[in-house]
Amino acid sequence: MPDNPPITIGQFLSESTERLRNAGIESSRLDCLILLEDELETNRANILAHMEQALTEKQIVRLNSAVKRRTNREPLSYIRHKVEFYGREFHVSKNVLTPRPETEGIIELLLNNCLELHSDNQYIYVADVGTGSGCIGITVAIELPKAKVDLYDIDKDALDVAVINANIYETRLNIYNDDLLTNANDRKYDIIVTNLPYVPKNQTLSEEATFEPEHAIFSGSDGLDLYRKFWQQIRELKSHPTYIISESQPDQHNDMDKIAQEVGYKLIKTSNFAQLFKLN
Repeated sequence: MPDNPPITIGQFLSESTERLRNAGIESSRLDCLILLEDELETNRANILAHMEQALTEKQIVRLNSAVKRRTNREPLSYIRHKVEFYGREFHVSKNVLTPRPETEGIIELLLNNCLELHSDNQYIYVADVGTGSGCIGITVAIELPKAKVDLYDIDKDALDVAVINANIYETRLNIYNDDLLTNANDRKYDIIVTNLPYVPKNQTLSEEATFEPEHAIFSGSDGLDLYRKFWQQIRELKSHPTYIISESQPDQHNDMDKIAQEVGYKLIKTSNFAQLFKLN
């Protein structure tokens, strides 16, 4: 009997897009194109220009495995082990929350509002609390070569991911396995950035989010339990940072402002989910 004809890029793209669409994934075609880019190690334009190209059996096996995982609503970032954040690729695993585009607002607030601390060639000292993959702190270190950045996380597995990313970008950072800032009382920071869990425990999430670590998402009945603990630790620091930049849902910003005011900080600017607080 004759061998089955090879499957082309175009056939795979069409059939796999339909599979993902039937699974309720709105970004079905884009997801398939991204998987093809990874597998073929080429760009999207080249893929679309060679739709008649045949795929090898090994390529088809790997691609079909990835598509099957995606039909089960596993995040694309976990399938690929990477995600883009602020124009750079970061390694991720199931031990960390996938970096979201809205979190880039933290970087924007810092770069656009806090650089007077970076004048006269002075070093600026930054802590990234609850760092997870390290994407925020590492991005700060890259964007501001004079920044001295420390990463904090209670989860050793998450810090392993942060170490991988720090090595990828050859950033020299201090990394602390700590419960927020529990053991940081003697350290002095100009800026603290933090994206702590802020989702209320009863809030319904997407199917993709169920693959992510719960402790990196939920934080009490109103979502702000960890932030209350964080701000209490800020109160107890010997030296208070000039700026604190955090992330929470927009409908939580007023409550966050009240918590911060009790510690001597004022909300001066927001950017979507991100909030910038300054010491009074």
